[in-house]
Amino acid sequence: MVDLREKYRELKVYIESMPPLVAAFVIMIIVTIPLDILSVYWGWVNKAELEALRNLIRQSSLKEIAFSTLVYAPLLEEFMYRGPVRLLVLFFPNVTTKNLIAWLIILAPTFYWAMIAGGGGHGIPLDALAIGIICGWAVVETKTLESAIALHIFYNALNLVGVLIRYRFLSL
Repeated sequence: MVDLREKYRELKVYIESMPPLVAAFVIMIIVTIPLDILSVYWGWVNKAELEALRNLIRQSSLKEIAFSTLVYAPLLEEFMYRGPVRLLVLFFPNVTTKNLIAWLIILAPTFYWAMIAGGGGHGIPLDALAIGIICGWAVVETKTLESAIALHIFYNALNLVGVLIRYRFLSL
């Protein structure tokens, strides 16, 4: 029988051997896909939001959608919500994710964005919380805000492709 603890340890060692940005991409995929599936399975989706999204995708140009999803939102949100993490790294370059202060500075704006501000309108924004934590971790590990912006663009691009296929090309 497969020992899950041993498999977890192997995965952890493998991820720790990767460069931080690549590890963040891998972790993002491992975490967010099950969260998205579970949110649909357990009915955590906001039906009014999905209808508004469907209408927006059908009525807006692809250029407008791509700009707001892949440029505007990642830049604005990462400067606002991961900016404090970048300042921490700027003023204390030796800080690591083993430091409680780093995690408090990662979690405070991320929690605000995901739970209070609605994380961009997510029904139950567990994916927004997970992405924010991963992006904050990446900023501390890489010491750059650009890593969080790249992760955000990657995540939004994956979602954009899925939304376009579902609501524009398949017209569901």
